Amino acid sequence: MESGLKYNERQKRTDLVAYGPDMLPLLLVECKAPEVKITQKTFSQIASYFSQVKAKYMVLTNGVDHFCFRPKAKALSFEESIPDYQEAING
Repeated sequence: MESGLKYNERQKRTDLVAYGPDMLPLLLVECKAPEVKITQKTFSQIASYFSQVKAKYMVLTNGVDHFCFRPKAKALSFEESIPDYQEAING
């Protein structure tokens, strides 16, 4: 579900936020068109949303390439795969 948020006084929208059983954000997903390359600019966009949503994981995809990240010790860790729901809520 697309939802809105405010970032630097500007209204932005997220593509998808999935919530855990505790109704806290579990996964933030930013979707781009297949012809849009995943670049530092697209990563910066989801990172800005992530700073507001504070989900446990974030995924950036253009339908061809998929990247999953997780915050760890004030940095982002690349995950090898997108966790399934049970793994995400327990991990």
